Amino acid sequence: MLVSCMRKLFLVPLALLLTASAFGPATQADDLPAFVPEAALGFAIEPIAALAAPTAIAFGPDLGTSRLPHVPSLGPDLYATLVSGQVVRIDLAWHATGPVVEGVSVIATGFSLPLGLVFANNDSAMPAGALHPPLFVADSHPGDESLRRDGRVTRLDFTDTDGDGKLEEQRRVVVDGLPNGRHNANHMRIGSDGLLYLANGNPNDNGRDGGAADVHPYSGAILLFDAEMVTLSPTEMRWRDDNGTMIPPDELATHPVNADFVSKVESYAHGFRNIFGVAEHDGHWYTATNGADDPSSQDTLYRVTPGADHGFPACYDVGPAGGVGDAISKVPNPIFPDTDCSTQPVATALLGWHTCTTGLDFPTAGPWSFPAAMHDSVFVAECAVFFANDWLVESLADPANASHNTSHKVVRVALDEEGNATEVQDFVTGLALPTDVLFGPDGSMFIADAGGVLRVAPIVGGL
Repeated sequence: MLVSCMRKLFLVPLALLLTASAFGPATQADDLPAFVPEAALGFAIEPIAALAAPTAIAFGPDLGTSRLPHVPSLGPDLYATLVSGQVVRIDLAWHATGPVVEGVSVIATGFSLPLGLVFANNDSAMPAGALHPPLFVADSHPGDESLRRDGRVTRLDFTDTDGDGKLEEQRRVVVDGLPNGRHNANHMRIGSDGLLYLANGNPNDNGRDGGAADVHPYSGAILLFDAEMVTLSPTEMRWRDDNGTMIPPDELATHPVNADFVSKVESYAHGFRNIFGVAEHDGHWYTATNGADDPSSQDTLYRVTPGADHGFPACYDVGPAGGVGDAISKVPNPIFPDTDCSTQPVATALLGWHTCTTGLDFPTAGPWSFPAAMHDSVFVAECAVFFANDWLVESLADPANASHNTSHKVVRVALDEEGNATEVQDFVTGLALPTDVLFGPDGSMFIADAGGVLRVAPIVGGL
């Protein structure tokens, strides 16, 4: 694949994204598939809200009230970032049968391909009159010092100081200069420790070509920081010394000008390529990564080893598409043939070539919770390429496993008691461009797809 997963969003015109939605067949081009979502047996799928190319979704705090007086609120509103740079709120009224959209409103604009969205916990840095805890947005922008794209995290606080119902936005960049480039600052989650975890993509294709140099251990990494701390004292990775001289990439993390950044932004784990979704389960973090284009490597699911270098770009995970456990091994990237990969953590599942893995999540409890047998499973979105005549499938060295390379779906990866993958199964197929998966307070699944947000729930609730 010649472009990264999220760059495909730039290559597909917005009008096409709107037309080729998850709510019906595409109609503009002969080579577009008819996107007809279909969930696994025993589950129903329905559109919730039409949106122009959402990239990430997050539930806000439960405000405990409904905008419909006769409907008691059982859950929060849903928020989404859009390719266009907007953040929207989807107002939900919660019924016994599920949420109903009361309206959609734009609450913030001006971001550059925002791909991460998360609400923080309550903190002392909230301004007076704040309506709810702060909302954090991750995007990437041209860096004045780095001369390439830098990732950043922006905090949004909303107040109604006049009591007239009109929101007033307070915006502050709290982390900046994150070293990415070809890939971006991606999804975010708040961990059980209260810290904010961010998937920060790497800047190139294979460690040598297709972009700028990596900045280890911050490129292709899960980063974490105290959201309240950086609100009170924002931080930025500096790319030039006090004399204005460019700092070499391999010296950025240890250069004295970046002492403040290093003290506030920790690399939880690194050695990934375009690391995208992150989610925590039973004290362990999981992430999905996009494989390289040339030399080609598969997309992977990792059960993250804290503090470890997971191998990219020197080492690749190999095995059959859909492979788990002992079927996967770590081998040198052909560009770096003399590398010893024996100490690098191995992926827990292989998800196919260029499936463009994006968001992922684990089931939650609630009246529409998934069956108990599925609760030790991680559900992963795969956006893939946008065209039906997928030349990538035809060029694979493993055509017998081509079904793992068509994507436009959400897969279920079953886990054993130790949290390792045991099987990869299709769960929702026929999607257009799924970019996020999130389980809601009612236990049902929500998917951000090219034309909006869909909900998946068991046909019979209360399982």
